[in-house]
Amino acid sequence: MHLRPYEPRDISSIATITALCNLTDPLECFRNRNMETWWLTYRNSVMRELKMMLLMPSVVCVVVEGDAGDAVLERDVERDVRNEVVGLAIWEREGEGKEQRGSFWSGMGGLGYGFAVKLMLVTELNRFLHSTTMKYFSFWDPTAHRKNAALLQPVISAECPEATFKKFWHLHGLFILPTCQRRGLGALALQWGIDQATSEHVPIVVNASSRGVGLYEKMGFRGVMKQEFDQFFETGERGMWVMVWNPEGHEKLN
Repeated sequence: MHLRPYEPRDISSIATITALCNLTDPLECFRNRNMETWWLTYRNSVMRELKMMLLMPSVVCVVVEGDAGDAVLERDVERDVRNEVVGLAIWEREGEGKEQRGSFWSGMGGLGYGFAVKLMLVTELNRFLHSTTMKYFSFWDPTAHRKNAALLQPVISAECPEATFKKFWHLHGLFILPTCQRRGLGALALQWGIDQATSEHVPIVVNASSRGVGLYEKMGFRGVMKQEFDQFFETGERGMWVMVWNPEGHEKLN
């Protein structure tokens, strides 16, 4: 297994992986409905959201790709996973600082000012078109539970002082194909962000589900605020937490 940057040809694979993982995520199951019944509709909705997010200049997606004869999967997966995407992590560099990574415009100077401007305009146009498409389809989406989604918003948007930084990496999502989970691939996908945050000396913030808390703790994250979703659905044994990772030996940043 190895990590590599996301490429546009991966969109179908990462949409399927994300949608499959969401089927067992209590938060997603509360703000969506009939996901299995309307599987293709739901998967397409996830794909549109991913396309929109990946157009953001500060967003970086890394994928976990299989190699020939991967021993990590040979016990249960009786197929060749070479060149198959089996996981992904979506990161966003937020806040100030010229060292911001993932910027689509970084390094454009060598291609010429005119080209850079045209590329920026095309990307902004794509974002507008994707946004318009999402609004249109979401209105007719039978899997979207708008009332429940509105109920969750105050909890999702609640401020957490211990996770407020001038600059940081935000892990938006970590998804591993269900048949390939519990084999260390989540830790592999996390390592990219940890290495990046270490090099920049900035923290990482993640909203962790109950199933993910243990992995994040093993990777050095600590819970700083429990998210009170229990009033809406069963959150699991560990609960759902805002968690923070800091570079080793530095207790306070920014």
